[in-house]
Amino acid sequence: MKSSLLFAITFLFFASGTLQAKKYRITLESNWNQQDHLATPQNAHFSPVLAVSHDQEYSLFQQGGLSTPGLEDLSELGRTAILKVELADASRLNQIGEIIETKNMFIRNQTSQTFEVEITPEHPYLSFASMIAPSPDWFVGLNALKLFSKETGFFSGTQRPIDLMAIDAGTERGDVGGNFSINNQANTTHEPISTLLGDGFHAPFARVSIEVLE
Repeated sequence: MKSSLLFAITFLFFASGTLQAKKYRITLESNWNQQDHLATPQNAHFSPVLAVSHDQEYSLFQQGGLSTPGLEDLSELGRTAILKVELADASRLNQIGEIIETKNMFIRNQTSQTFEVEITPEHPYLSFASMIAPSPDWFVGLNALKLFSKETGFFSGTQRPIDLMAIDAGTERGDVGGNFSINNQANTTHEPISTLLGDGFHAPFARVSIEVLE
């Protein structure tokens, strides 16, 4: 009887351990400036950040892959509605943990913003995207940053700032440094998602820091 009770307590202890979670504070800091990026329009801003915790089956975007309709709408117009429908579909498959959406960040009066996201062993990855606005179809983001592993547990401490370069969603033309316009022709077929290169793209548009909350 005692051994059965001990087994039950031990089982519950380890089972509850698998349900643990940690909160992380994410800080997005603008580095968009006229010298490095050829122009800073009066309405220069980053669209609402859409961030998710997820498993290895889900991908918000992938270098060399093609944009989903949701990512296309976010990167061209800063809208999140279609992408949130896609996330809801992934959530029904239990691929998504938490979904976070922030507000626009106009760099003339706000250069950073923070949000918090919960990471669990079931959904150990962090991904997010935000439009460089205005632009043809450019965004900044992270894809599948792993913050928990069975071998090392949860990432703890503070992540040194990660440079976020301009990423081309591959859905519109006009990918030229300094072209901060949303009035661009659509690509007849989507091109692969890629990091933008050349004048105006050598420096990161933003940086992101990640800090565990005890």
